[in-house]
Amino acid sequence: MMRRWSWWIAKGCQLFVALLCCSHIATAPRALAQDSAGVLASSKLEQVTFDARLSETSVQVAQPFSMSITVIAPKGARVRLPEISAKLGKFEVTEITDRFDLPIDGEATKRQWVRQVTLETIRTGQQEIPPLQATVAIDEQGKTLLSEPLTIDVVSVLENRPDTSQPRAVRSVIDLNEPLPSPDPKWHRWALGGGVAFFLALALLAFKRRRPSISAQDWALREIEVLRDSGVIVEGHAQLVTGEISAILREYAELELGINAASLSGDQFMNSLAEQNGLCDELLTEYQSIFDTIELTSFAGLAIGPGELARLTDRAETLIKTTATQLDQTHVASSSPKPTTAADMNLNEPPVSTG
Repeated sequence: MMRRWSWWIAKGCQLFVALLCCSHIATAPRALAQDSAGVLASSKLEQVTFDARLSETSVQVAQPFSMSITVIAPKGARVRLPEISAKLGKFEVTEITDRFDLPIDGEATKRQWVRQVTLETIRTGQQEIPPLQATVAIDEQGKTLLSEPLTIDVVSVLENRPDTSQPRAVRSVIDLNEPLPSPDPKWHRWALGGGVAFFLALALLAFKRRRPSISAQDWALREIEVLRDSGVIVEGHAQLVTGEISAILREYAELELGINAASLSGDQFMNSLAEQNGLCDELLTEYQSIFDTIELTSFAGLAIGPGELARLTDRAETLIKTTATQLDQTHVASSSPKPTTAADMNLNEPPVSTG
């Protein structure tokens, strides 16, 4: 009797072990698939880098300096750069320039997003820029990136000056009776030759930087397309869009007309355009209208929606094309050609309402 009970107990244990093994085998592939998916998403997000750096380590009061924010992510990623308002910590934000979805040399599978911010402050001492936050999404997997705080020394213009109330040390007496060695005349020739070579090198470098490999019109139109593809127009970032349009038009005028537009105020820039030969009144009026809208948006807080931003971008594109066409006609024709009219330019787009 005891032997029969032992046989049934042994069979029951074997059946329990078999059922337990089957259950483990059935659930193992699902757990493995979940682990594999998690590792895959993590490896893609590890390809993202976020960097923020300053152009200077020490500045004077009210001296502008720049901060460069760069995100490098795989091609096709959705990147949201840090939101920056008119103030960043104790610093005033004077200008923001964005470059989105830029290719990287030697890395075809990656892109970079760059935001250039110009800052200044009237506070002295060691000042801190707070940490910045960016968001990157890859294949529905999101990741939030946080930069380290940055510090910069702000020096007063009155610091490091000698105290005029304290006596200064008197230099030692020089014996004038001792004849000074006469300089080698060859030294003058070497110095003159070196100076000429240095200035020639600077002139060549400036010429190469001023003349891109493509025409000014093609460069400006390409920048307009980059602005459209960035998504900031659809998202309604009015200050970013108008700031980018202003930078493109100023750079185009500098390349095409030789105007030092970056250092000019709005009125000075328009006066320089008016002094150029070959620009009709309709062109100058359209330049003035676009820059008036940009100033209202940047300084007066004019609210512009995505539709109006798109139309403003189209007007800037038409203005660039018409300016290039009219300048070509002026340079080629020996006699004065017929000026381009407002109907030819299609510049009758009504200005943005300020109400």
